[in-house]
Amino acid sequence: QTTKKKSSSDAYSADIEYTEPITDSLRVRFGSDFDWNSSVNDEKTFNFNPDTQEYSDLNLSLSNYTSSVQNSVAPKVGITLQKNKFTLNLDSRTSIVNFNNHSLYLNNATDLSKKYALPFATAIFRYKFTRSKNLSLKYDYSNALPSATQLMPVVNLNNPLNTIVGNPNLHPIEKSSVNFNFKNYDFRSRSGYSLYLKGDYYDNDIVSTSIYDESGKRNTTYVNISGVYNASIGANWNQSVKSGAHTLVYGLELNTGYSFHK
Repeated sequence: QTTKKKSSSDAYSADIEYTEPITDSLRVRFGSDFDWNSSVNDEKTFNFNPDTQEYSDLNLSLSNYTSSVQNSVAPKVGITLQKNKFTLNLDSRTSIVNFNNHSLYLNNATDLSKKYALPFATAIFRYKFTRSKNLSLKYDYSNALPSATQLMPVVNLNNPLNTIVGNPNLHPIEKSSVNFNFKNYDFRSRSGYSLYLKGDYYDNDIVSTSIYDESGKRNTTYVNISGVYNASIGANWNQSVKSGAHTLVYGLELNTGYSFHK
């Protein structure tokens, strides 16, 4: 057998935004994002033909074609409050998505169209103690769509030991992220330290699940699962020593992380 795979993807986006100052320290933003994404995966497998001595016999069970198109419009609004010591940014948007998918497998065409209204939100707080010392805290909430393969109810038989089928009832992946940074660094002397802490928590993460029959064959599909998270913490310290025309820079960095998957 010989297999030929061809994949392509295109993405286009546009953004329009207007900012209106309310006071010297308060600004309001509103606008919209426009996105268009498409992807195509074309896989063809040919069996060897002994009569022609060529790979010319199309193997339908090992050949498939999938395509997907996403069109989205995302109205958004934001507020910025800026004082001498601190800055607060609040942004939110709702992405209205048309998700159209097509599959051709074993000469059977399958079409699946979904519509979503996906919320997004970001909050950023920055506080400047001195010129070299500052703190920042960021919270981000986002959504991500399943892939066409995970979503479409097409039974894939190309592996005789593992039959795979998509799940059209999958929910989008919800992700909440927190990022904390504290920095005390003098750029003139290139000396100082910083601390960070960040973590991600997933609702409706997408995983594969398999059931084995009596012969040991797997039947695999995709499901949503919650309670998945990861976290990391770290610190670094740098010191610069100058002697004449020479500068010696040395430092230390420590970090650790923890992940929990299901």
